[in-house]
Amino acid sequence: MGVFDLFEKKFSEFYGVPRNTLFVPAILQHVSMKVNEVGLRRDTAQTANRTVMFDASRPFLYFVIEKTIDTIVLSGVYSKPTVY
Repeated sequence: MGVFDLFEKKFSEFYGVPRNTLFVPAILQHVSMKVNEVGLRRDTAQTANRTVMFDASRPFLYFVIEKTIDTIVLSGVYSKPTVY
C-alpha cells in the first residue's frame, strides 16, 4: 500500500516524537473467514452470470487482492476441512 518508512527505525517519522525513536517492527492481523456453498453476496450490478466450481476438500492457499493497486492485502492457508 506504499507505506515503507513506518517500518524502518532510521526513516520513520512520527510528528511530535523525537526522530529515530519510534517505529513499527511488524503489523499482524488475525482474520477468520467463513465460506459455504452460498458464497459471497454481491451487488447485482457486479454479479457475473457464470458459476465456478471449487472443491475445498483438501488444503489450499488463498489471496485477497486489491485490484486498483495490484497488491495482495490478505493471504492464508486453508488446511483443516471439516464437515458441520
